[in-house]
Amino acid sequence: MPRDAVDVATAIVRAARLDVGGIEYLETPDGRRVFYDINANSNLRPSVAAAFGFDPFERVVDYLQHQLAQGGA
Repeated sequence: MPRDAVDVATAIVRAARLDVGGIEYLETPDGRRVFYDINANSNLRPSVAAAFGFDPFERVVDYLQHQLAQGGA
């Protein structure tokens, strides 16, 4: 994912005050990025785990457990 797309997604997450979430975008034929799906959760499909070599559900659960232990979430 291009760094500037990550930067825009990070700004969206911060503006929405999300701790965990998923953001999807597409690139138009003229090169614009359109962020069209912003969720407080994510699909985290098995194909994601296969593509990146880890189970994203485990990371989300670990994060949420940590937040709960700290009195957050």
